[in-house]
Amino acid sequence: ISYDDVIVIDKDVESLKGSSYKLKAGERFTVEKLLKATIVISGNDATYAIAKHIAGSEARFVELMRQKAIYLGLNNAVIYNSSGLPINNEGLQNKMTTREVFILTRKLLQTYPQVLSLSKIPFISEPSRNFLELNTNPLLKNMEGIDGLKTGYTGKAGYCLVSTLNIKGEIRRTEDLRLIGIVMGAKTYD
Repeated sequence: ISYDDVIVIDKDVESLKGSSYKLKAGERFTVEKLLKATIVISGNDATYAIAKHIAGSEARFVELMRQKAIYLGLNNAVIYNSSGLPINNEGLQNKMTTREVFILTRKLLQTYPQVLSLSKIPFISEPSRNFLELNTNPLLKNMEGIDGLKTGYTGKAGYCLVSTLNIKGEIRRTEDLRLIGIVMGAKTYD
């Protein structure tokens, strides 16, 4: 797919709960805008729209996610959907170990480093849609140099955060160092 691909939002996407980009059926968005909403505000509806665009259905996308998890050696990963939201009344939700989240994050940053240009955006403002949401990553405003990456929350998992920071090396002495911090199961957002 391309950043410039246009996705038409359907009723199925509009009805998704949780953190939302407040998508409405019939609206048209580029993959880039939806990816930004996925990363910056954890827009479950945007994630779902992208999944359907890539694979034709969320079920097929989940199968692709499971195949990629196996390929990456994420043997404990359990994947039910694209958003990570719990499955209604069944007590089921996506799961990964902290180590697996680290492996996935490292691979993401190696393969698609441009994701950091999206994850450090402080907010999304779209006056024409009456939409304004701050980045869900609390460290962006509290810690200099943080440039990513993703937050999440469910009742079972608690508050989760994958953060990244690049530490510049000394010229001709040391290389740059990318730190990846992972917090899972926090009781509060702060």
